[in-house]
Amino acid sequence: MIVLPPRLEAVYSELDKAKTTNGRIIDVGSDHALFSIACLQNQITGFAIATDINKAPAERSKQALMNAGFEKQSAVYNTDGITGITICINDTVTIAGMGGNNIIDIMSFAMNNVERSVLETVDFVIQPQKSLDRVREFLSSTGFKIISEKVAVDNDNFYVIIKTIFTGESYTLTDEDLYYGPMLLTKNDELTKAYHSHLDDVFTLRSRGDIKLRKVMESRGRI
Repeated sequence: MIVLPPRLEAVYSELDKAKTTNGRIIDVGSDHALFSIACLQNQITGFAIATDINKAPAERSKQALMNAGFEKQSAVYNTDGITGITICINDTVTIAGMGGNNIIDIMSFAMNNVERSVLETVDFVIQPQKSLDRVREFLSSTGFKIISEKVAVDNDNFYVIIKTIFTGESYTLTDEDLYYGPMLLTKNDELTKAYHSHLDDVFTLRSRGDIKLRKVMESRGRI
């Protein structure tokens, strides 16, 4: 059985198993198809699609799925994001380990190329490596509702997993929401508090050259 690293295990924990059982999982930027294989082994989906923009990783994913016995329950695409993939009702799209701007590009493509009645049934579970404030600003301004946010630690690094769905209704987030996470700010568990303490330290230094961030840090009593 595949054992996922903590970062991907956190992504896995955010899947709606009732939805994935009757739908597909589309793993964008698959890492040797580990995530797809784990989902298939645990029987939370009947079909997984793995994509990678580079040919060699896509071939490795294809071979890994074959070796695991899931050749008929999977497909691998050598493509940019979800280009060339027909998104279906009740699909779940996971995008983990990519930069925030890349994730924005992929979700923008989905908005512009997937029929709205289909898009509104799709779960997106994303884990941006950076630019979380830009990702949250994009989600709120384009009508992707943030359902949940979760912090994970992997190799002493913090990661944030966001689950979101498209409603088409834009909304406003405060600057603190953008930087610290609107759902995370409602949590009081030790891991989330440790993550926010880490952000306080990072943003206090960065705020010296950023007026918007400086106001956030002032409101948090850090400067």
